[in-house]
Amino acid sequence: MGRTASRTEQVRAALRRLEQYCTLSPFSRLFYRLIYDLLRDDAGETAKLGQAFHIFLRCECRRHDTALRMVRDGRLDPMEIVRLSRHAHDRMGSLRMAIEATEVAAPRERFVRELLLAECEYLLGRTEEVVLRLRRALAAGGRHPLVHFALGYNLYALAVQRFTRAGPGKGEVVAADPDAFQCACREAIQAFESGLGDPAYDAQIHWWIGMLWEMLGEKDAAIRCYRSAMACDPGFVPQAMQKFRHFGIVGAVERSPEEAGRLARLGPITEQDLASAHRQLQSSPHLSWLFGESGS
Repeated sequence: MGRTASRTEQVRAALRRLEQYCTLSPFSRLFYRLIYDLLRDDAGETAKLGQAFHIFLRCECRRHDTALRMVRDGRLDPMEIVRLSRHAHDRMGSLRMAIEATEVAAPRERFVRELLLAECEYLLGRTEEVVLRLRRALAAGGRHPLVHFALGYNLYALAVQRFTRAGPGKGEVVAADPDAFQCACREAIQAFESGLGDPAYDAQIHWWIGMLWEMLGEKDAAIRCYRSAMACDPGFVPQAMQKFRHFGIVGAVERSPEEAGRLARLGPITEQDLASAHRQLQSSPHLSWLFGESGS
């Protein structure tokens, strides 16, 4: 029991240390927490995966620490960067093979193993293998919005790699095979949609689906998704309004049924209401210019 607690504490400490790095993406923070929660029991087959996860976290801590130290010290030697990148790549490749060789039987352990392998493949830049691992994780019976989100994102990334090329403008990308690209993006949309249903993640997922629909030229579908993102999280309102202005939509924010009912009960604005507002504004020495009158 003490050994299990010690192992769990080591993993927790490594995860906390990694979370301190500003270079760690928000998605990675959530994804690693998911793996940690799944491995918390740390018994039987899970213990082997917990050990592998601990090594993975330590490798990532070293990588982020090295990158930040080089930036802080101002020593951006290209050859040194290449050497360190190759070293980190080799370590991650060795860890990937070790995890792949770990035999597991229970669906939960298979789910965790494939998540770990997917993350290794991602850091190795092997997008096609990432997609394969995520599909296997879902096939093992595990279901979580982050996994569906990761699958949708990597399917989109794979579509960009396979079916687009650099355009004539700076940073421009054009579809080399438009039909194949559209088909792949629709597959990514389906993967994203499978992750809907959890209030903690729905806004982000709706937003990504909206961006893909917009990319495919499906304006109405994109607008619906952006509105759904706003409804799930008001923090998306500024971004959504910017999108709506781009689409040429005025007053695009939809009112909730409660708000619509409240406004309906107010009734129309009468001449008396306008006269009352006129008197109140006119009484202010700072606002008389609104009515073409001198304040002196």
